[in-house]
Amino acid sequence: MSNKNNSQPAVHEPFAIEMPDEAPALGFDPMSEGFSWQEVYPSNYWNMERLDERKQQLGGWPVLTPARIVIKPVYDPSEFDGRTPPPEALAPRIVLEFAESVPALVFNASRCEIASKITGTPNPQKWATLLPPLMVSNGIYNKKAQIVFELAPTVAPPARPLSDEEAERVNEELFG
Repeated sequence: MSNKNNSQPAVHEPFAIEMPDEAPALGFDPMSEGFSWQEVYPSNYWNMERLDERKQQLGGWPVLTPARIVIKPVYDPSEFDGRTPPPEALAPRIVLEFAESVPALVFNASRCEIASKITGTPNPQKWATLLPPLMVSNGIYNKKAQIVFELAPTVAPPARPLSDEEAERVNEELFG
């Protein structure tokens, strides 16, 4: 494309956003340093690759707050092009949603075992209220690479310095 008044060809930016005015707001910042194509094509559920990317962005595995357990079918509607999904696609799955604005985690038998061990109950109805903040990571469980979770590491509050009297008392107790 060239300008009639200028013989120079039009310069095209190597990256551009050309959305019509009537389009909804993007909901992400394509100019941010951490921008990823997955923000354009978001997934409702975690997968190992997405979790690895999040680890790279954060410098560690994410710590997430369980908010709700849902039993529902998990499938990609685009696979069925508007048709009713077959019965096997409508099988119930246990899904953990988080308080943070992140993908949900679909449970398999291994993740159900982990949740049962952490909460002390095999009843998913109780998990959302009993599960504390969790560190979600890629790991090995039942000899299989998969997404796993564990209790989030706790950070002890910084110790306050002892007063002279407290230090004297501690020394007396320890060294008598």
